[in-house]
Amino acid sequence: MPAQLKAAEGVWDAVAKLANGSEEGFDVPNESLRLESVSSASLSELATAISTSEPRFSFFRHTAPDGTQPIMFTYTCPSETKARDRMLYAAARRSVLWSAENVTGVVVAKRFEGTEPDEIPTKIEEEFRLQQTRTA
Repeated sequence: MPAQLKAAEGVWDAVAKLANGSEEGFDVPNESLRLESVSSASLSELATAISTSEPRFSFFRHTAPDGTQPIMFTYTCPSETKARDRMLYAAARRSVLWSAENVTGVVVAKRFEGTEPDEIPTKIEEEFRLQQTRTA
């Protein structure tokens, strides 16, 4: 079981109150999570709501074709990210998920990873298209 991740004030509140999205960054020197932004981005706007220059963990509530609103967790890590930061984010990913679910009670339905934020909406759309095909 991962340890609860240190987080700056407001991080878990933003995840718990998730309307559409929150974006978290990792404070590398202090090895703690910080809140970067909270937005009401739609799926088509999601790529522009996530940083393209630094790795990010994001939580996003998606309105699925069946009307449900599952919470998605995304991890993006641009290719120009320093090796140390890349390793810290990759190592923290599991703790971020565990902490979010255990501190806030949020249930993450799906997890998506990408190098660039513009990959994420396409991956989410593909996943739900596949789900529709399986249930049809």
